[in-house]
Amino acid sequence: MHKLLIRSVLAIPAALLLCAALGCAAAQLAAIAIGNVNPPPAPPPPVPSLASISPNAALEGGPSFTLTALGANFESDSYVEWNSEPLATTYVSSIELEAQVPMTDLVGPDTAEVSVATPAPGTEMSSAIVFTIQPTPPIASGGVTLLTVDTRANDMVWDPISQQVYLSVASSNGANGNTITELNPLNGQLGISQDAESEPDMLALASDGSCLYAGIDGTGSVQRFTLPNLGTDIDISLGSDPTLGKPYYAMDLQTAPGSAHTIAVVRGILNDSPLEEGGVVVYDDAAPRPSSVPGFGYTDVRTGPCLALVPVISALAKGFAICDHWFSSVPGPTIPNRMFAHAATSLGSVSQDPLLTGLKTIFEVMHNDGAGHDYCIYQYGSQSILVSVDYLSDVQDTAFRDFSYFEDDCKNNDIPSYTFIEPCYSDVTIHNTFYPANSQHPNYDVAEGERFLLSIYNAIRAKKEIWESSLLLIVYDEHGGIYDHRSPPTVPKPWVQPSSNPAFNFDRLGVRVPAVLVSPFIKPGTICSTQFDHSSIVATVRKKFAPNSGPLTPRDAQANTFEGVMKLDGPDSSGPNTDTAAAALAEIPELHAAAELQAPSDLAVSMANGMDRMLKKKGLSTGLVRRDLKTAADYSQFMLKAGETLRNAAAQSRESQ
Repeated sequence: MHKLLIRSVLAIPAALLLCAALGCAAAQLAAIAIGNVNPPPAPPPPVPSLASISPNAALEGGPSFTLTALGANFESDSYVEWNSEPLATTYVSSIELEAQVPMTDLVGPDTAEVSVATPAPGTEMSSAIVFTIQPTPPIASGGVTLLTVDTRANDMVWDPISQQVYLSVASSNGANGNTITELNPLNGQLGISQDAESEPDMLALASDGSCLYAGIDGTGSVQRFTLPNLGTDIDISLGSDPTLGKPYYAMDLQTAPGSAHTIAVVRGILNDSPLEEGGVVVYDDAAPRPSSVPGFGYTDVRTGPCLALVPVISALAKGFAICDHWFSSVPGPTIPNRMFAHAATSLGSVSQDPLLTGLKTIFEVMHNDGAGHDYCIYQYGSQSILVSVDYLSDVQDTAFRDFSYFEDDCKNNDIPSYTFIEPCYSDVTIHNTFYPANSQHPNYDVAEGERFLLSIYNAIRAKKEIWESSLLLIVYDEHGGIYDHRSPPTVPKPWVQPSSNPAFNFDRLGVRVPAVLVSPFIKPGTICSTQFDHSSIVATVRKKFAPNSGPLTPRDAQANTFEGVMKLDGPDSSGPNTDTAAAALAEIPELHAAAELQAPSDLAVSMANGMDRMLKKKGLSTGLVRRDLKTAADYSQFMLKAGETLRNAAAQSRESQ
């Protein structure tokens, strides 16, 4: 009520002020109209003064140009005159005008008088300044003659044998558009013209002059034409990108010296960047050679050079499914994106330290509408932003479980319907056992994240009942970079106010993030190009375990679900062999700096802030003062003790009921 009252109080004066302003203006206008029936004549405009012009000279027959006139007393309707004829003029300021001088006025050699005029009432004219039209310098013996041909060409090549120029004429040219056209450079006359389908572009001439190659952008091909008559010959299809599905086009062409039938093509993708994703391919007639130069696109995690550094996720991506259109939900940091994974909204926040106490998550939906389906959040030492959510803070003793129990829970077939596993975000010692940070977040060792993924996969895989009834999703909440050549798509806004600092309307996704789906019902090597974002997690869990519940926000209402990637009729027990990945990890040394010497990450600070707010709201204390936390070790111990405090309070509250 207090907020509504403030909003109403602010709105009323604004409305009254607007009405008062309109009323006052109307009264003034009426008074002027009545009181000035016969207004006196307007005074004449001041006389313009022209001080200089730039440029003040040009060659006869030269191109059109912009002339700048500087002076004083210029009005908005002042204009520049050229030999007493008005030029198209742009008013810049009271001391500057810009006028367009057409090439037809550069006839000479001669001079022209330039002046500035201000029109009625009573045209006022400045004094004139002389503009010089200089003669064209004579062409020395053996020189060339300049010819202008009114044709839009994307590329041109010179044929020394036929003494002709060949043009790839753009579709926008109108006449002769989408053609390869011959041009006589001696007289500027167009000759033979041959249809080239759609958007001919790059050209390459065989060294013996027998044929001409043209990249046809509109069809993703290279067309060969025989010379000198431009007869159509073979058509070389350039294929398409295997991941994006977009056709390649010829960014550049080069024929092999002495071999008219061999051509190298630089393949790119239109309107994507980096462009050279298709690499360089050599074709003998229309047949591509087996080896090629790779392009500069993103690295395939299944086959690229990063495989040695991340052997586990590479093996899983190759052995199961990778999603190449999984977008982060917000073009921002970790926590807002993480909240979309749990609630399909971040409550209007794009910061790392949001107030999440009232957030309704998929866990609360399962509790209320899950029809007997349960859930669990595995974590390390209460390192989870979810502890600052009201509902989850009240079920700390039942909803959260330490990850050290995960392997045994799998062995005992005691895994709930929906499991969310949080990595360890900071080095922490729990009950005398050291756990390294394994979230793959800087500045921690990426290899620890690989060991973490391997332990999860092996624990699930070891229990047949769980392995053959589970779908594992490995996903990153945000990209950790600043670039993606795929433009993030637009999406419906959640039911929240937009962010004001920084301004964001939540109507666009962030850039893509890695996402791998693992199940014995997935065909090895699957590439799923369906558009997903983190709201797809909420949508999939709700569809599977709470089908009678309504959507949390418009974002999960429209998000695609990913269970359809499991297309095999029965489980495939082969799967990737992770022994090789484990052996590769064993070769990577474990690197850990003392937590007492490390500065806390922004995520650790945000989690501690959220936990501190929740403790204060419940009137609880850990004995540690939040503002005294300095190192990563301090923050880890604070979260550990705060989690124990909340769990004990939740258990006591449940026992007293």
